[in-house]
Amino acid sequence: MSGLSWLDYSEKDRRRTLEFIETFRERDTRDELGIGVIRDAFSDLLFPGTTTVQTRIRYFLLIPWAYLRVEAYARGGAERSADQVAGRARELEVATIRALLAGDDKEGVLGRDARELLKQLPSRIYWQGLGVWGIRRFPGSRAQLHRELARTSRVSGLAEFRDPDEDVGLVGRRSANWHEGLPDPPVDVFTKSSFALRPEDAYYLRDRILSSTADTLLAHLVAITVTPTDVDAPWLHPGWAEFPPVHREQLHHARVFATVIRGATLLYNLMLARKKSEGVEASLELVHTYEQRLEEWQLEMEDLGDELDRWAQPSDQARFWALVESTGARVVRTRRFVESWVDIALGDRASLRDDHSAQQLIRDREIGLKRGLARLENPHALEGWSEASGIGPITYRWSTVQTFMNDIATGLRGADAAAD
Repeated sequence: MSGLSWLDYSEKDRRRTLEFIETFRERDTRDELGIGVIRDAFSDLLFPGTTTVQTRIRYFLLIPWAYLRVEAYARGGAERSADQVAGRARELEVATIRALLAGDDKEGVLGRDARELLKQLPSRIYWQGLGVWGIRRFPGSRAQLHRELARTSRVSGLAEFRDPDEDVGLVGRRSANWHEGLPDPPVDVFTKSSFALRPEDAYYLRDRILSSTADTLLAHLVAITVTPTDVDAPWLHPGWAEFPPVHREQLHHARVFATVIRGATLLYNLMLARKKSEGVEASLELVHTYEQRLEEWQLEMEDLGDELDRWAQPSDQARFWALVESTGARVVRTRRFVESWVDIALGDRASLRDDHSAQQLIRDREIGLKRGLARLENPHALEGWSEASGIGPITYRWSTVQTFMNDIATGLRGADAAAD
C-alpha cells in the first residue's frame, strides 16, 4: 500500500498535505464500492461544468483574466518557450491567491496555505468547467494552450484587456481563446481581490450558464435565484415544487438512489468495524455505532414512502438506468452490483445488518474492485481504514452549486441596490 505521512507537528504542513489530497477526491463521499460513476452521471446531468473541489464561482473569471495576461506576455514581442508561458501562468495564479488572501472574504481560497508550492492550480480544477460554460473557447488543455501561445510570434487576436505591465499597443484586440463577452477585470485584481461578484460579473456568469447549460437544473436555478439559500440537498430547495417536471424526475431518481445506496456503504463500514474489533474490546463501540446508523438508514428509507415504492417498479428502474446511460457513463458491472443491492435493500431491511447475502455482495464487490488491497480481506489494508469510508450523504455537488448560486444572488442584489 502507498500512503502519505509527515514527521513533524506543523499545522501548516498538515493542512497543506490535506489540501493536496483533497484535490484528488470528491468531497461528497469516497467511492469505496465503485458507485461514483452513477453519482457523477447525475451530477453532470443536473449541474454540468461543476466539481466538488471547486469553491467559488468567481474563479470562472479570475482564471481567464490571468490567462489574458499570459497571452499579453507570450505575444509581447520576445520569443517565449512553452515552459516560460506556463511559468508566467503559474506566477499569475499565485498572485491571484495572494490577492484573494489580501481581501476580506477568504472562504474558498484554493492554495491558501501552499501558495507558490501548490501543485493543483485553480486553473486545473476549473478548466473543464470553463469549457462547458463556453467561457473558454480554446479546445485543448492548459499545456496545449501554453504550447500554442509559445508558437505565436506575432501579435494577433489579443483580448481587450489593459495590462499596465505590457505594451499599450497590445490593448484593444480580442482573443479567440476566451468568450468575447468576458467582463473587464478590476484594475487591482492581482493585488487585492475578492470573491464578491460585481453586477456585471453576476449577469455575465448567469448568462453563460443559461446559454451553455440550457434545460438543466443548473440553468433553472440561476434563472430563479434571487436570494441566497441554505439547504443540505437540491431536493430540499424552497422552490422545489416549482421545478420543471424533467428536473423533479431527475432529482427523484437521484435522491432515492443516494438513500438506497447509502445502506451499502454503512454495511461496508459495519463489516470493517466488526473485523477490526476481533479481539479488540475498544472497537466494539464502533460496531455499535454503525449498527445504530443502519437502523437510522432504515428510517430514512421508510420516510421515502411512496417515492421509494415507485422507484422500485420496473418502469422506474428502466428510466433510472436510461438517465445514467444518457450521460455516456459505462455502468455494466456497477449496474449488476446496484441492482443486486436494490433487491436486497428493498426486501427484508429489518435484518440487513446480519444478512449473509448482503454481506457477501459487499465483500465480492470490494474484492472485485481492489483485489489484494480489499480491506475485508487484507489486514494491512484494514489498518488504513479511517473508520468512516464513504458514509457521507450523496448530494451531487450541491454544496458547490449552492455556493455558486448564492454568490450570483448576492452580486445581482448589488445591482438592484445600485439601481435604487
